[in-house]
Amino acid sequence: MLRYGKKILKDENINQRTSSKKSTSQFFGFCPHFNLRYLRDLAYIQLFVFFVAKKTYRPKQQATRIIKLPYWRLSGFYFFYFAAVGCFSPYWNLYLKDTGFNTAQIGELYAIFMGTKIIAPNLCGWLADHTRKSMPVIRFASLLAAVVSAAFFYIHGYFWFILATAGFSFFWHAGLPQFEAVTLLHLSAEPHRYSKIRLWGSIGFIAAVLGVGYFLDYEPIGLLPIMMTSLLGLTALSSLIVPEAKHIIHNVQQTGIWQIIKKPETIAFFTVGLLLQIAHSFYYVFFSLYLKQLNYS
Repeated sequence: MLRYGKKILKDENINQRTSSKKSTSQFFGFCPHFNLRYLRDLAYIQLFVFFVAKKTYRPKQQATRIIKLPYWRLSGFYFFYFAAVGCFSPYWNLYLKDTGFNTAQIGELYAIFMGTKIIAPNLCGWLADHTRKSMPVIRFASLLAAVVSAAFFYIHGYFWFILATAGFSFFWHAGLPQFEAVTLLHLSAEPHRYSKIRLWGSIGFIAAVLGVGYFLDYEPIGLLPIMMTSLLGLTALSSLIVPEAKHIIHNVQQTGIWQIIKKPETIAFFTVGLLLQIAHSFYYVFFSLYLKQLNYS
């Protein structure tokens, strides 16, 4: 009986081991001879395939090369250009009054100053389009604006002021529209950054208005042409480090200029611009003289 009982226990142990192997193979869905070593080998194969694919895969490169934006060089030009505007606009009429011109003559000189804004950008724009080079035009115009403005140190008389005003304002007004085009070409991939660059022009304007105002409280206004020429010279120097932007040629059908002008949106744009310039003519030309009469320093 004892031998018979040991034989039954031995048979039960064999059955339990066999049933555990079957359950394991059924669980993993493999053959009855499944072993955990197979799972480990499968993991090694998967890792090998993953690393091989990672080494051999190369994403498709972009067709266009991304060029780093010259942020500070563009911002520097705007800063000095509008610093010169801040030096000129509020105080130039006071300088002309101190020189001995009457109100009518001051208005005529400002009319010449604004009249060149109509002619100069169109001529320089035509030149930049035909040469496909905007920055040389901007540099040349900025340099001549500084040189001609230095004439105010030496000239006397209304006629010579007319010539100097026409020459200096012509070259001064020629550069900015072309520089705006250069900036937008640099920002073709990220135009939302324009406001962050143009912001430095406003900072330069505010700094010049405040700085020149404090300076003229203690020094004669006859020094104003020196400050103007210095700021125009810094504008010309800042243009030297701005790189040329790549021109984009659009293969579109040419549209006549009159067809563009007759569009309602174009008429609305010019109307708003005209009203804005009329408002500025009263403000920039005569408001400082008005404050002077009220004994503001």
